[in-house]
This record gives sequence, structure tokens and C-alpha cells, in this order.
Amino acid sequence: MKIIKKVGVACIKDNCLLLIKNKGISKYYLPVANCKDGENDFDTLLREMRDKFEADIDFKSIRLIGTHQDKSPGIPACEEKTSYYCGQTIGTIRHRNDLEELIWFDPRTSNFDDLSSIVKEKILPELFSKGMLN
Repeated sequence: MKIIKKVGVACIKDNCLLLIKNKGISKYYLPVANCKDGENDFDTLLREMRDKFEADIDFKSIRLIGTHQDKSPGIPACEEKTSYYCGQTIGTIRHRNDLEELIWFDPRTSNFDDLSSIVKEKILPELFSKGMLN
């Protein structure tokens, strides 16, 4: 079975989590990118932040949240293995044209029904258990 390696980033500011939604997708999710040949996780994180948000990430602040592997949607006999990291951004996050929406999700007041299952069932519980969100 083929495995596609991906990296996701959880940016947290004032106890809010940065989430995005692409055109044609109904749920919010973390920014995720495929690793390109020769890239390590940190190279992929930096590329994703620059491509999607025109911002950098502070490498000293990066912490692994967890790694999840599941069937790839729409690609038979393929799985996606995604490592999720938490880190602080450097610079102002800008909304890129290919994104429908960018939000700072506040777990104390926001609607959990609008979240993708991976964010709702795996990422948020890990962020809470590790004290990265309250």
C-alpha cells in the first residue's frame, strides 16, 4: 500500500486555533501539505506557511502534536500519514486567494459542528491534553 507523507500545522494565538476552509469544502481543518521529495517536516511546514499565509514559523517553538494515518480520500489502496505540529507564527498571517476562509477558532465559544472530524476527534483532544489549548 502506498503511503503519502503529509505535515500539518496548528498555529495557536490567544487560545484560538488557526483553521482554514477551501472552496467547495464545508468543514474547517488545519493547514496540511504533502512533503515533497527531499523535504523534511520542517521544510514542509515553512513552505506551507509561506504559500498559504505569507508568514514564517518560529522553529524554536515547534512541538509535535501527533501523527495520524488513515485511508486517503479518493485514492484507492493509498493511505495518508500526517504529522501535526504546533508552532508560533512570525509576521502577519494573510488570507491567500485559494482559501475560501481563514478563522481563529476559539474552543470556548465556537461551534464544533463546523470542524472536520480529524480536528474535532483527534487534534483538539491532543491540544487540550498537552495543555496547548484550554
